[in-house]
Amino acid sequence: MSVIEEKPNEILNESIHHKWLHDDSFENLYDFNKFINWLSGEFTLYQQDEFHGLTVFIPNGWFSIEQLSLNKNVIEFRIEVKSKCFKSGVKIFNQVKLILKHFKSKVI
Repeated sequence: MSVIEEKPNEILNESIHHKWLHDDSFENLYDFNKFINWLSGEFTLYQQDEFHGLTVFIPNGWFSIEQLSLNKNVIEFRIEVKSKCFKSGVKIFNQVKLILKHFKSKVI
């Protein structure tokens, strides 16, 4: 029996993800937590992890909302989307940003 050789380039190409980032902030922790709750409710049918902010596992990838810092009562956070499929990644990223925009318009 012969040993099948693995081709490293093929393995690397299969694991490439598309990535989108957006940094933003809220004026208080209450609004940040409320936004996390809104997103969790919007994607309730997907598996979620709320250990560090919120991570939602979607087909072909995931997105997360993570608190970066708390400076003088300003909560800075990052939205990160990773997807193997460019089209579905763009769709999820736009959907999350639309929810953020809607939420911020309601908070003000």
